[in-house]
Amino acid sequence: MSKSSSCFLKLAPLSAAILAPLVMTLAALVTIAPAKTAHADEKVGTFSLDNIVLRPTYLSQEGQGGRFSLEDSQIGLSWRKDRHWSAHFDLGDTSYRNLPIYYGQNSPMYTGQNTAQFGLVDGYAEYDGVYGRVRAGLLPVDFGYEGTLDPAHRYFFYSQSIANRLVALDDEGVSFYTEHEGFFTELVLHNGSGDQSNSGNVWVTGNWGYAYMQNFKWEMSLQTGYIPGSATTNTQNVTVADFQPGVMARVRNGVMYVEYSPVYWDAIAEIGGGELVQDSKTSRYDYQLAQVTHNFTRNLSAGMRYDFYNPNMGMSGLGQTEMTALLMLKSDDGTSDLLFEGTKHFYETNQIHDDQLRVVWLLTPFAR
Repeated sequence: MSKSSSCFLKLAPLSAAILAPLVMTLAALVTIAPAKTAHADEKVGTFSLDNIVLRPTYLSQEGQGGRFSLEDSQIGLSWRKDRHWSAHFDLGDTSYRNLPIYYGQNSPMYTGQNTAQFGLVDGYAEYDGVYGRVRAGLLPVDFGYEGTLDPAHRYFFYSQSIANRLVALDDEGVSFYTEHEGFFTELVLHNGSGDQSNSGNVWVTGNWGYAYMQNFKWEMSLQTGYIPGSATTNTQNVTVADFQPGVMARVRNGVMYVEYSPVYWDAIAEIGGGELVQDSKTSRYDYQLAQVTHNFTRNLSAGMRYDFYNPNMGMSGLGQTEMTALLMLKSDDGTSDLLFEGTKHFYETNQIHDDQLRVVWLLTPFAR
């Protein structure tokens, strides 16, 4: 036997002793690997883009000139774990949460200035169960017609009740919604002041109504809450209902509207108001809205709106009326609309020349 053969025989047992455990380890890894890969690829929910609403806007206001903005543009995201649990986020100009006017005048809807701050317009967790829907976080208050309107379907600019910030559109809190055979009820417990106050005073907003398919809807909203005096000491020039800065106030709001949408038409009638109680004195305000739009063709629509607002019913001559005409040129699928909106402002006394013309390009990737 050669020397090489002798070496081979001596090494063979040693090689077998080394290779056997190695082969067994590799076999085990092959067996375990699919399980580990499947675990890594497991999906925990679905992330989606809910909506994109882009509003490049040119505003020309009598006596103030013109300006460009992206007012009220939003992007909506959602994460859905399953058919019950989800989370929703809308990003845009945070001033469009519409912090009530009593906490200061920093909204571009009120001042007409470009003071936009990008952030969460709303962001909330949601559970949708057999008996109803629960939300918690920074959520829509759903007060009145414009409070429930999808941004992609809002063609007119906000009415005076919203532009003058009588109520919040979004606020931090929790809500419960339920419906049965067209009748619905929603209860919202929220701060009333967004994130501007830590007073611990919880506001309550209730919404009740009835909806029949997509043709008819009736809704009534009621709201009440306290404004601590310490949160309004720096508020100035608020003429709503004899408001006194630095004095605790009890606020009550109410609104009712009807929407009827036969083929090619959409008509809304709304009436609302509220009262402010400070130092045992009660002051009131009210507003009215009538709005109609008509689709002449798939690509052409027009509308008219009457909007009345009285900031203090205890004093004469404060009523304000806006008359608005709207012309819409639309794409076939509704993803691109060009809006021309002219507003004439009438004051009961001391007429101010502040008529407005808006040109808006409303864009969304979702067909409407």
